Amino acid sequence: MAIYACQRGVTQRRASYLCSTARSAFHYVSKIEQRNRHLGKVPRLIVRGNPVWDYRLCCGALRLRGWTVNQKRVYRLWYLQGLSLPPYKPSHKIKSGLKLDNPAQKKNDVWAWDLVHDSYGNGNLRKAIGSCDKPSLGGPV
Repeated sequence: MAIYACQRGVTQRRASYLCSTARSAFHYVSKIEQRNRHLGKVPRLIVRGNPVWDYRLCCGALRLRGWTVNQKRVYRLWYLQGLSLPPYKPSHKIKSGLKLDNPAQKKNDVWAWDLVHDSYGNGNLRKAIGSCDKPSLGGPV
């Protein structure tokens, strides 16, 4: 704001007094912008080759290529460039009671697994896995 006042013809002393800033702030140049200038477009280039990577993997790739970067710095550049992950797509689960899309049509097409847990009278446990081919049973599929 003080720089704008100086551009309009107000002296630096008066502008810094009105805006409650130090006069030394007029000549301040951020070092962060100078450091990030050479790193600015690199995350976008990495994401172009690997679109599902986030800033953490991008930071690791930069380190493997010899850059000295901090993860927070890559995070800041990542979101300044508007990069983000593609939207999450949840997996489709089959709810109980619904039928499968493709029922068995011939032998060895669909197999059923049966897990059996049982115990003998003396306390020993018995576990068994049974498998069968649905159409060969002769019952409904």
